[in-house]
Amino acid sequence: MVGVAVGMHFNVSNLMREPSGSSRSVEVDDTVVLALSADRAPVKGTVGLMRTDRGVWVSAALQSWVGCVCSRCLEPLSQPVELSIDEEFLPWEDCHLPIADGDASYIDDSHILDLTEAVRQYLRINAPMKPVCSSDCLGLCPKCGGDLNEASCRCESVEIDSRWTALLELANADSLRHPTQG
Repeated sequence: MVGVAVGMHFNVSNLMREPSGSSRSVEVDDTVVLALSADRAPVKGTVGLMRTDRGVWVSAALQSWVGCVCSRCLEPLSQPVELSIDEEFLPWEDCHLPIADGDASYIDDSHILDLTEAVRQYLRINAPMKPVCSSDCLGLCPKCGGDLNEASCRCESVEIDSRWTALLELANADSLRHPTQG
């Protein structure tokens, strides 16, 4: 059976009355508010719900895009993120431990399974650690901060370690005394 979700909230009251192994498939096309910001990430895909002896097993294959900043040139960009969620959600009354706000693994008293927090957590876990706008991004000049993708900077490209100064002076003096013949 294929259904359509209302956001990331699934009414599983009928599924909870059925025997273990009963399942549903739901298409999702929504957005999720990312934690600590007002940014929203689009989420699309299929969520499988299967009745277990204790609750509902969620198997989701979702696609999303997250806004981030290129780790080389600091330009904003969007990166695709694939989410594969496999978790069991238990009814609230069967949970023997205190449930903190934002805990993603329970079904509330109204038989609503809220997948929002799980999706938010999986987005954070699967977001790229060092996103780049392109594989050939040159980044920023470490001296002047100029964007090397836009123009070459005029900074001295070779930084000489001061510990080698005396040796370089000897090499330069030697080359002045014995110029190569051409």
